[in-house]
Formats: sequence, C-alpha cells, structure tokens
Amino acid sequence: MRDWNTGVLAVVDGEQLAGVITDRDIVTRCIAGNHSPQARRVGDFMSNKVITCSRMDTVSAAAASMGDHQVRRLTVCDTEGVLIGMLSLDTIAEDFSEHLAGETLGEIVESR
Repeated sequence: MRDWNTGVLAVVDGEQLAGVITDRDIVTRCIAGNHSPQARRVGDFMSNKVITCSRMDTVSAAAASMGDHQVRRLTVCDTEGVLIGMLSLDTIAEDFSEHLAGETLGEIVESR
C-alpha cells in the first residue's frame, strides 16, 4: 500500500475477487485488536462483502452505488467476477466530474 500510495488492495483467489483490504481494516481490525500484522493473514481482516460494478456501467451509476453503499471505491469486475480494475471517488473527481464526486461524498459520509 505504501509503495503504490493506495489505501486499498483487491484480494483475489485465483482470478476471482475474494475481497478487499483497506488501510482502515488493518488499523481497526488488526492493530487495534492487538494482532501482529506480520503474523496474521490478509484473509483474517479483509472485507469479503465487496460492492462491484461493471466496466459497462456509467460513471453516474457507479457513483450512485458508492453513495448507496457508503463506500469510496468500487472494484470493477467482468461478467465472470474476475477483477479488471478499481474505480475510486478520487478518480471520478479528477477525470469525470468534481460536482458528481462531491455529491457522492456527501452521501457516503451521511449518517444513516
């Protein structure tokens, strides 16, 4: 994560997406739980309920899904569930629409 300056990594089993692990997962589930990150496996702390989108989805639809599920990143999978990429709120803001990203962030941080 440090080497790639990212807060999330996809976890795969073969070619299938198995989950994601975030820097927050490592801190809140592993370190705060007094577990040694050197002695434990990613699978012990990853999130296996992953919200995905398709490369054919519109950016607006993906942003709506982010807001609905209150997540800042979506894994992009093909029809077989094979990981082909990741879409982040940052990418939406930088490459598509700051306005849409701002609206989506408002939904993500909203107390429910």
